[in-house]
Amino acid sequence: MSIVVATGNEAERQANQTWREVERLRKEVALRDDQLDKLRAEIEELRRELKAVHRRTFQKHRQADEGHDEGAVDETSVRGLVNSPATADGEKPKKKRGAPVGHPGWYRAIPTVWERTEEVLPATCPHCGGGVQVDPAGLDHNHVQEDWVAGRVEAVCFRHPAALCLVCGRAVEVAGPGELLGCPIGPNIKARAEYLHFEIGLSCRKVQTICAHLLGFQFVPASVLGFDQQAARRAEPLAADIAHKLGFAMVVYADETYWTIDAVSAYVWFHGNEDLAYFQIDTSRSGEVSRQILGDSFDGILSTDCYGGYEKHRAKAKQKCLAHLRRTAKDWLELVPASSQSLAVRRRCARHFCFAFARCFS
Repeated sequence: MSIVVATGNEAERQANQTWREVERLRKEVALRDDQLDKLRAEIEELRRELKAVHRRTFQKHRQADEGHDEGAVDETSVRGLVNSPATADGEKPKKKRGAPVGHPGWYRAIPTVWERTEEVLPATCPHCGGGVQVDPAGLDHNHVQEDWVAGRVEAVCFRHPAALCLVCGRAVEVAGPGELLGCPIGPNIKARAEYLHFEIGLSCRKVQTICAHLLGFQFVPASVLGFDQQAARRAEPLAADIAHKLGFAMVVYADETYWTIDAVSAYVWFHGNEDLAYFQIDTSRSGEVSRQILGDSFDGILSTDCYGGYEKHRAKAKQKCLAHLRRTAKDWLELVPASSQSLAVRRRCARHFCFAFARCFS
């Protein structure tokens, strides 16, 4: 009998403890509901304030008697947020150039109709080379791209199914034929724009005009600057590979000249031969730039002018530019008149010439 009573008491104790826990959870849920209601009210109030600020910024001819939404910010407070503060003498400063703060950006409209569809199924992982499996639970990604194909503007929809690498577990997405991932404009029209911009030397606005009138492809002039930056980023591995190959070349010709970057003096360095050409713009004219390109010890023939920055460059052989040497000899003849060219002067000039010629192969 005592066992039955003890069991009943233990059950009652557990039931009371359970009810106390339920009551505590109810109070906690009620408290969180109150906090959630307060946050919703604050979000709604902020939305009204943002709407009032946006109206004040982008609607210049707003009617004075236009009604306000309930709970909206007073117009005087909005004017204080949007308008620029007055100067000490009461005059407002000049408006800053460009779009107002908060102005929505412009983006190229995505075509809703396309000529063809390309299914892009990755075969291997570009990160580790492992196998790829399509994830049926993932979301497919459709990338619509416009380009100049076969003499006309064509919109293509590249369908990328959700895929995962079986080795590293990363999400895999590879470019389809003629596709630039994340770009609404294809490579063909970008290549033509870059050719007109750099090879022909046309301005961004003229490039945009030619593509619009002759090719029927519309984009803004600022897009040409984006093409330049994208081409520079994609060409970095190619430029690094050219510099690496020059370090093992038989002969390399090097030179440098003045350059300007945003009104700041700089130098453009050239290293190359008949097969390769590498240009690098740097703010320094130190010979360290050349040594960084070819390496500290160059196992080839380095042909340069008489600039002293190349003197510390270790190479298998060095040669000076013969055009510079010929120009120096011509200057010597012009400085010394024929009537006063004594035997001593001729010997001195010949000695200097031989010394300079010997330096060509030092």
